[in-house]
Amino acid sequence: MAALLTTLFLGAVVGSIYSLSAFGLVLTYRASGIFNFAHGALAMVFAFVFYQLVQGGAVRFLRFSYFQEWHMPTGLALILVVGVLAPAFGAFLERVMFRRLHDAGEVVKIVVTIGLLVALLGVVGVVWGGTATTLSPTSIFSTSVFTAGQFRANFEQIVSIAISVALAVGLLALLRYTPLGIRMRAVVDRPDVAELSGIDSRRVSMMSWAIGASFAALSGILLAPMFGSLDPTKLIFFVVAATAAAIAGRLQSFPLVLAGGFGIGIAQLIIQRYAPGEVARQLSPAVPFIVLFGLLFLPQWQRRPTDRLTPPPLPPVGRALSPKDAATRVGIVAAVAVMAPWIVGAEWQLHLARVPPMAMIFLSLVVVSGFGGQVSLCQGVIAGFGALITAHLIADASFPFFIAVLLGGLAAVPMGVFLAFRAANLSPLFLGFATLAFGAVMDEVIFGSGSFSGGLSGIRFTRPTLLASPRAYYFAVAVIFGLTALLVQNLRRSKTGLALGAMRESEVGLSALGVDVPRLKIIAFSLSALIGGLGGGLLSAADNLATPFSYSNFQSFLFLTLAVVGGIGNWIGALAGAVIFQLLPALVHEPFVRDNAVTTFIFRDQLEALLPVFFGLGAIGLARNPHGLVEQLRVLFTPRSKPKAVSVPSLESTQAKKTRGLVAVPRGRYVHRPECRLAAGKQTRKVKTIGRKEPCPICEPALR
Repeated sequence: MAALLTTLFLGAVVGSIYSLSAFGLVLTYRASGIFNFAHGALAMVFAFVFYQLVQGGAVRFLRFSYFQEWHMPTGLALILVVGVLAPAFGAFLERVMFRRLHDAGEVVKIVVTIGLLVALLGVVGVVWGGTATTLSPTSIFSTSVFTAGQFRANFEQIVSIAISVALAVGLLALLRYTPLGIRMRAVVDRPDVAELSGIDSRRVSMMSWAIGASFAALSGILLAPMFGSLDPTKLIFFVVAATAAAIAGRLQSFPLVLAGGFGIGIAQLIIQRYAPGEVARQLSPAVPFIVLFGLLFLPQWQRRPTDRLTPPPLPPVGRALSPKDAATRVGIVAAVAVMAPWIVGAEWQLHLARVPPMAMIFLSLVVVSGFGGQVSLCQGVIAGFGALITAHLIADASFPFFIAVLLGGLAAVPMGVFLAFRAANLSPLFLGFATLAFGAVMDEVIFGSGSFSGGLSGIRFTRPTLLASPRAYYFAVAVIFGLTALLVQNLRRSKTGLALGAMRESEVGLSALGVDVPRLKIIAFSLSALIGGLGGGLLSAADNLATPFSYSNFQSFLFLTLAVVGGIGNWIGALAGAVIFQLLPALVHEPFVRDNAVTTFIFRDQLEALLPVFFGLGAIGLARNPHGLVEQLRVLFTPRSKPKAVSVPSLESTQAKKTRGLVAVPRGRYVHRPECRLAAGKQTRKVKTIGRKEPCPICEPALR
C-alpha cells in the first residue's frame, strides 16, 4: 500500500508540472487564438538560463564568450527568470511576431510557432552547445524528507504540487475578480465588443503571453531535475504532455487542466512501476501522446459545418506558368542536376544522392499541406516507417530493391488513410495535435521496439550492384523524383487538384457544392503517405542504413520548416528545401567556408550551430508565402518596369480630410463619429491620423 501511495504521489508531482505548462498554453490560446507549439522550447531556454545563473560556467555567442565564475542565489535567480526575463520575452514575442498573425490562417500560425521552436533550439545549441550535459540541474528547494509511516516525500515534491494548485486557484481568481482578468475574458468571449468598449485587446494579449512565458519557464525549471540533465529534445516535447492536459481541460477550464495533468502523470508512474520492463519502457513515455490522440476523438472536438473557421490556411498556389517559362525552369534544374555529380568528388556525390529522396519527402508535404491545406506534423515518422519496411524486405526477405521500396511506400498508405479520417472532423489546429500525437506514439512505441527498428544500430541493407556508386544512385533517384514531381504537377491541374485547392479555401463551401470532402482528404493523405514512404526508403538506401533516429518526431518539425523555406506550394520549392537541408550543413564543413576570414572572425566555428536558427527564422518569415525562397529570389532578380509618375495628394493631407471631425477612445481600436452611441459618455479625443485604427462597425465613419 505504501508503494502505491508513493507511486501516486510521484505521479501527482509530474502531473503538477504538466499542469503548470498547460496553464500557460491555455492562457495564451484563449487571449490570442494562437496555440504555441514552441511553449516547450521556451521552457527549455529559461531552464538553461536559470541553471546558468545558479551554477555558472561558460557561455558563448559568435565572437563573444564569457565564463561565469559568480553564482546567483537560487531564490533571486528564480524571481529574475520567472518574474522578469520570461514575461519580458513573452511580451516581446507577442509584439513583434504573434500580433501580426491575428488574421492569419491556422496553418500559418502553426508554421510560425514551429519555426520559433527550431530557432530557439538553435540558440541553445550556439550558447550552451546544445548538449544534455552542459549544466547539471539540481534541486532548487530543500531536500529534507517528510515521513508518514512508510510514505516518504521530499520537500521539493510537495512544493511542486502546492505551486501548481496555488497557481490554478490564482489564475481563476485573476480571471474572475481582477480588472485585467475581466478584460481577458471579454477579449476571449467577444473581441469585437471588447474593442468597442475601449478595451485594448493587443495589450491584453501581450499580458497573456507574458504570463504564459512565466509558466513555461517555471515548468522547465521544475522539470529539469526529474530528467537528471538539461536535455533540449525532452524539454521541447514536454509541450505535448502539456497539450494533452490542456485538451483535457477543453482549452478553457483550469481545474480540468489541473486534473488532466495529474491524471497523465499518475498514469505514467503506475505503468512505469507495475508494467513489465520492456512494456513500461516503451509505453510510459507515450502515455501523454496516447491521451492526447484519444481525447481528440471526443465529440466536442468534432468540427461542424456551422463552425466559424479561420481565414484560408494558405494563399492560392499562384498563376499558371506559360509553357515557355515552365520549360525554362525545368531545363535549368535538369542541366544543374546532370552536371553537378560530374564536377564534385566522391563525398559530395553521396551528399547529392540524398537530395532527390529528401525532396520526395518534402514533396509529400506539398501534396497534403501546399495543395490540400491540411497539417501533418508526423511526416518524418511516415517516411521512417517506409524506410524500415524497405530495409526489412531487403535484408530479411531478399526482395528486389525497387519492389521493396514500392512496398515500403505502400505500407505507409494505411497511416495516411487513418489520418485522413481524423482530418475529416478536425480543424487544422486540432489536426496538428492529432498528427503530432500519432507521430509521437509511433516514435516511442514502434520505433522504440528494437526488433522492428534495429535499435541504436538500425538495419543495414545493400543497393543493387548497378546503383552501388553514389553517382549512379543519384541519377536513378533523380529520375524517380522527376516522375513523381510530374505526377504531382499534373494532379494540381486536374479536377482533383482544383478541388483540393478549393478545399483549402473553404471546406464548407466545397461541401455545399456537393463535393465529397472526406474523399478528397483521403486522396491527399494517402498520396502524401505513399510519396513520403517512398522517399524514406530511397533516402535510407543512400547510406545503406535505416535508423529511427533519422526520422524521429522532431525531424517532422524540421521537414515542415525546410519545406516552407523552400516553398510548400510546388515541386521546385520541395527540391530547393531538400538542397538546403542536405547540402548546406555539408557546405559549412568545407575548408573554403570553415577556414575563411569571415567565418573565423564573425562566426567563430559556430556557423553549423546557427543553421537551425536560420531555418527557423526563414520559416517564420516565409510562412505566409507558399512559394518560399524560390519565389522570393525570382521576384528579387526580376527587373521591374519603372511606374509612371502620378501626382497624388500627400498622405498627411489625405488622412486629415478622412479623419476630420472623428473621435477615438484612448487605447481603443476603432474610430467613431462624435454622435456614435458607443463613444457617448466615454473620454474621447479627436483623431488626426488614421494609423492602425479601423472604422466603427456601428456608426461606420467614412475612412475609405
